[in-house]
Amino acid sequence: MPTTRLTVRVVLLLAVLTGGGCRAQSFNDSEFGDITVDDRVPVAGINEQPPGSIPVTNQNAAPEDEDDLSDYIVDDDVVIANGSFDAAIQPNATMPELAVSSAIINGMPVPRHKYPFMVSLQEVHENFHFCGGSLITSIHVITAAHCLTDENGRPDKEANHFRVGVGMHNHKGNSDNHYFRVKRIQIHQQYRGVSAGYLNDIALLTLDESVTRRRGLNAGVITLPAGPRDDAPPWTTVRAIGWGLTENAVPGIFKDPPLLLQGALFRVLNSVACSKQARERIAPSKICIDSSHRAACEGDSGGPLFRQLPSRKYQLIGIASYVAGSCLQKGSANVFTRVSHHVHWIKAALRSDAGSQSPSSQCRRISEGGLSCLICVRGSQHSKQCSRPSSPGIDWRGRNWAHYCDFHGNDISNHNIGPELCGPKCQTVPECTHFAFNPHYGKCWLKRGTMDKKNAQYHDDSGRICGVRV
Repeated sequence: MPTTRLTVRVVLLLAVLTGGGCRAQSFNDSEFGDITVDDRVPVAGINEQPPGSIPVTNQNAAPEDEDDLSDYIVDDDVVIANGSFDAAIQPNATMPELAVSSAIINGMPVPRHKYPFMVSLQEVHENFHFCGGSLITSIHVITAAHCLTDENGRPDKEANHFRVGVGMHNHKGNSDNHYFRVKRIQIHQQYRGVSAGYLNDIALLTLDESVTRRRGLNAGVITLPAGPRDDAPPWTTVRAIGWGLTENAVPGIFKDPPLLLQGALFRVLNSVACSKQARERIAPSKICIDSSHRAACEGDSGGPLFRQLPSRKYQLIGIASYVAGSCLQKGSANVFTRVSHHVHWIKAALRSDAGSQSPSSQCRRISEGGLSCLICVRGSQHSKQCSRPSSPGIDWRGRNWAHYCDFHGNDISNHNIGPELCGPKCQTVPECTHFAFNPHYGKCWLKRGTMDKKNAQYHDDSGRICGVRV
């Protein structure tokens, strides 16, 4: 059966559960801000057709093959992008249709700038928002692969044809300061589009410059899972956000999506419930939210599904992929790409991106226009900078499992460098396991034997060193 691809405005049935036998994980609702009904999670690739006429795939839902991670040599216990920046189903069941009546009923805007990791992917010439995404480092955005490909998984968007809007609450009318060009696109090698049921629906974008270089930009990163087992258990309370439609679509009538960022709370379904509602055998690389109660639909593929950790940081759980069922149809399921399942791929993609540019060119780019938090050198020169641990400046220390470099006080070599400027640089490196700071102290923990950056300095005598340039 032919399938269709809906680029931006595919819908999701959003629902906020109000009771039932399943209890949400013990998160304080207030930690999610003023939540109402709404969410804008998009649907996976489908060609635009009149609302209600979009069959998604009539595939036999056979179990998926696991990602082939044999080429990725990474440590499962390495945390990347720490966001301190301020089967009871018939195997031959067919997938239901993906609804197109993009609408969100009773949707309400989220608090302004509460989720600074949210970004908008927009056509350059038309300023048209077509997908969402999440900042995971100061130069990297995670989104859905189907936002950048045709229905068969072939790339159909050039990096210079769209831009990324950062630090926005209203996705229109923003100054050029909010927009970044895309330098590189990495789509999961095993993504094959609708024919494969949108498996591995994930992509990584590299921005042409760090978001920290723009003054007055309210931008931040979201924490990624530490590994494949760092995931949200069933019935965990999660949130989805985006810029989808807020009322039912009318056939033949175009409606603009809301200007303000919308959001809603949901609960994660277990695999049995997810497979039943989606009417397909849900693969381990996917995660579902319950959308069978009140709430409606919306668009914005690539947007985040996330939870709040006890540390109050937000952790990315899913990437909006597609909706199984019709908008406003009871028993539908919103399906997301499970981020924890793809941590290995994300690390490898970040590593590949770092290796695609020479240290010298990277440092030149970062240091344009003044003081930089990064400089690349070789050998043990860091010992000259990482000295005098008892005095203000850079301090080099080690532990049996990791190294870190830190600074005490904001003054490094007579330059006032706040940790908020350098912290994101630590986060751009997969090997940075943790970063924390307060007004007078910053620390970047580095996995032993790896190359990393720090707001103050790198580590390890044998590798490249990135630290503060003065």
